[in-house]
Amino acid sequence: MHNDLQHTSMGIVWWAAGLVGVWLSRKRNGQPKRNLIPGIIILMTGWAMSAHPQHLPISTMIHTIFGYTLMAAGAARIIEISFVLKDRASVATDGSDPNSFQYLTPFLLMAGGFMFMGATEEQMKLLSDANVTHVSYVLILYSIAFLLFLCRSSQTSLVLSQANLCLVVNMLIHLYAVYAWGQDDKADAEAPLANGHANGHINGYTRVDRRVRDAEEFELEGLDSDDEEDDSPRVNKEHRSLAAQH
Repeated sequence: MHNDLQHTSMGIVWWAAGLVGVWLSRKRNGQPKRNLIPGIIILMTGWAMSAHPQHLPISTMIHTIFGYTLMAAGAARIIEISFVLKDRASVATDGSDPNSFQYLTPFLLMAGGFMFMGATEEQMKLLSDANVTHVSYVLILYSIAFLLFLCRSSQTSLVLSQANLCLVVNMLIHLYAVYAWGQDDKADAEAPLANGHANGHINGYTRVDRRVRDAEEFELEGLDSDDEEDDSPRVNKEHRSLAAQH
């Protein structure tokens, strides 16, 4: 019950702070303006999550570090707006060269997102049963956040950045497809060439999923068996009529 009350109160404060943030995000002439409300609400959310009670000790520690990460992100955002940008759109006039401090807030938010997604009850139960400490788990999550943040911020060109992001996404999809569905059988890989390509297709991969073919063969086999059962009485009747004529 206390968790539900905390969740409800957190939603209320986000709603109230969101209204204030929207109101303060415009100047009198209608131009956009930076304000500190988003940083303040992120800091408050981190404080609430750091004191959020959990059933397992490792889950409590993960939520505590997650709360500290959000608090650091909110404080970094407040410092960035107040002292680095000083309410300006960017440090440089053209906005092409961000300040080094401006990388801190998005990285902390990314790391906090990984910790939040990795703190489900099932994952915490699995880590607790495997005797994995929260320190090791948090360091692994931070390592993943560093790598993905590197993939996002290492490219200066927008086209190269999108290509790099697509490369990471394609790699993850390929790994999931290989290890979740399994690779094709060795017989398909060693099949003779047809039309200049293995299996008759480019890159040696068949266009039809093996599981789809197996399902179709199973359905056709069932239809064939039903047809044979339906035709068997008719064949027996014809044999009896021919025998009676002889």
